[in-house]
Amino acid sequence: MRNGETAGKRWQLHWSSRSPFARKVMIGAHELGLAGAITCVPVKANPWLPDPVVMAVNPLGKVPVLLLADGGWLYDSSVILQFLESEAGRTDLFGGTRSGRLAIEARQAFADDLIGKLLALLDEGFRPDGGAEAETRKTVLRRVILAVLDHLDTTLPELPGSPPDAGDIATFCALEYADFRFPDLAWKDRRPRLASWHRTFRARPSARATMFGE
Repeated sequence: MRNGETAGKRWQLHWSSRSPFARKVMIGAHELGLAGAITCVPVKANPWLPDPVVMAVNPLGKVPVLLLADGGWLYDSSVILQFLESEAGRTDLFGGTRSGRLAIEARQAFADDLIGKLLALLDEGFRPDGGAEAETRKTVLRRVILAVLDHLDTTLPELPGSPPDAGDIATFCALEYADFRFPDLAWKDRRPRLASWHRTFRARPSARATMFGE
């Protein structure tokens, strides 16, 4: 399928506009020309109050969940991206060779783990005051997050791929989520290469079309 050829392709994406994993899927969909084939269905993404619609198809209660035309469903952002890439008949997101795919998936997994650390830090903020132990957890999480950002600052190429692959997309969503939830991290101040990389990706139409919502 080429860009714009979405006739007969209709999927429902149960998502939250604040979810970095849901944003991964929609950026990929835009890059593949499939965004018009997806209907976004807003759901609550509170891990302590899982949405019953999501629970019915994904007992983990996590978004995004993609409901297919035949009534089947897919969850996990990486799996959904692989499905969309296959439907588009392209290899933009995961590469056309085994070695290339492994490298991309490794970068995606690294960025997804960074998102996981950011979500864990956010979750700590919603817990009742846990005293010194809670503050220790927050301090450790912030230290790990900043170390990961330092690593990315020295290992990412000067510019994201064009079109970006799944590793690029996941990395961008992690950086955006850090800005969205934790502006006090001020990660750009000491990481100019990473800040430049992020700024370049942010100018892409797929990034502008998928901004985090309130």
